[in-house]
Amino acid sequence: MKRKMIIGLLAASIIVMAGCGNTDTTSQSADQVVTETVESQVAEGNVVEATEGITRITEGGTYTFTGTVEQGQIIVDAPEENVTLVLNNFEITNAEDAPIVVLNAKNVYIELADGSTNSITDAREAKEKSEEETVDTETEDTEEDYTAAIYSKDDLVITGTGSLTVKAGYKDGITSKDDLELKSGTITVEAVDDGIVGKDSVVVTEASVTVTAGDDGVKSTNDEEEDKGYIQIDGNSVTIDAQDKGIDATKTVTINGGEIDIKAGDEGIEGLDVVINDGDINIDAGDDGINISDGSGSSEMTFPGGDMPQMGEAPAEGQTPQMGEAPAEGQMQGRGGRGQFRQNAESNGEGQMERPEMQENSSEKMRGMGGGMMDQAIDGTLTINGGNLTVYAEGDGLDSNGSILMNGGTVLVYGPTKSGNGAIDYNGTFEVNGGILMVTSCGNMEQGISDTSKAIMVKQNFNTTIAAGSKIVVQNASGEDAYEFEVQKDCTYIAVAATDISSDATISVKG
Repeated sequence: MKRKMIIGLLAASIIVMAGCGNTDTTSQSADQVVTETVESQVAEGNVVEATEGITRITEGGTYTFTGTVEQGQIIVDAPEENVTLVLNNFEITNAEDAPIVVLNAKNVYIELADGSTNSITDAREAKEKSEEETVDTETEDTEEDYTAAIYSKDDLVITGTGSLTVKAGYKDGITSKDDLELKSGTITVEAVDDGIVGKDSVVVTEASVTVTAGDDGVKSTNDEEEDKGYIQIDGNSVTIDAQDKGIDATKTVTINGGEIDIKAGDEGIEGLDVVINDGDINIDAGDDGINISDGSGSSEMTFPGGDMPQMGEAPAEGQTPQMGEAPAEGQMQGRGGRGQFRQNAESNGEGQMERPEMQENSSEKMRGMGGGMMDQAIDGTLTINGGNLTVYAEGDGLDSNGSILMNGGTVLVYGPTKSGNGAIDYNGTFEVNGGILMVTSCGNMEQGISDTSKAIMVKQNFNTTIAAGSKIVVQNASGEDAYEFEVQKDCTYIAVAATDISSDATISVKG
């Protein structure tokens, strides 16, 4: 038989579906009233302990929470058992510790009841991250620092069709020291530090996720186990506004679908490997749009042939010198939405604007300079198999300290408006075997694609700045328009790569 327990904790209630039992108990303290109604037989041990605002769950089962707890905590300590916390219009706040803590369990599921609106608020005062264990100097007791509003030491899954808002005024929003899956529901996280952290992994299946973070948006940190430290997004939507990195994994970031919108003060996406199979991805980055890195922080000057070019030497093959002035600092063009282009576009009959001065067009398969000037070559790859990727970056647009492989999809990169970076930067190779790639920049560090590519890249340098909003057309030798783009940032350099562009194609500006 099932036991049904109802606990009134401040203004909240818990309904438990677990073992067996048959007794009634009522107790009262100075600041709360706890009422338990139990049916059938009593199981040994305390399934739920509720004292001084803390609800401790010690056995597996399903626990439903509803109402408001102004100062409280839910602790799960049920070794090797599955625990489900159903939130049904539930609000909990804690100004002294993490509102929800999973100490020990096999798997913990937080289920958002259909149509429900729920909130978890960590109202502790913000502080710098430190070691997660501290020792009380008077008692010599070890005290753990639960660094997130929802903090789990074991696997955590958030599911359901309701909504959840997590506000973390102390440090992180949601943290699992194991695997973290955001399976479904509408999840909003506001954190002064990291938004969502899964040490071993973070998987977004069909949840709609919005993160605002004072540091990284979504991250996975395990750098010790080969098959851990990854992030995977399968669908729905992920929106991130992060002061540091948008998505950061020590191993692989995989995007299989969905709408991903990232605004980041530093890198948009960073990982040892990044794989984009599908999805609509928009990145606005203060530094690199996508960065392939091993996270070591080491640097090594790399130049073609291994030697540093001397002052006055010509730039290496594939490196474009600065040909026009970039906009003055402080007048950088902001993004105006996702990049747009048309393939085989027909003329709209509008008169062409006065053409800016151009350098000689090139249709070679531009082989790059050899990669990040200040980064060490690694065994990592950015792989693009499909989807639509738009990058706005003030560092490098696509930056791989390893290699880049593009087999399909549409990639639009609006690179830096200042010198010292480029729209494309890699240390190994950049093969384009399918899809369409368009890049722009005002930088002077441009690289092309590798000779082994199936695609042809055409490039154009301009002596005057091409204004954001200008229409760019790629024409084959016959005069046929192959592609038409509307650039979203001021630029002095434009390059386009595709398998259906002829070797004598040209790039021009239309009104």
